[in-house]
Amino acid sequence: MREIRVTDLVFIDECGVNLGLIRLFAWALKGSRAYGKQPKRGQNVSIVGGLSLAGLVGSASILGS
Repeated sequence: MREIRVTDLVFIDECGVNLGLIRLFAWALKGSRAYGKQPKRGQNVSIVGGLSLAGLVGSASILGS
């Protein structure tokens, strides 16, 4: 491992989220009501990114994964 240069390292990370996630509660001005719609189902999205000392090397968003 000693012969690997730090500038050659790339770290890859993945995360996911469901787009149907919303808040169940809201704030409104006194005397008025907060309105909103809750989606029935949301689409899943995966996000993959690569990071090096130079910064973000690349990223990808994959819908429906």
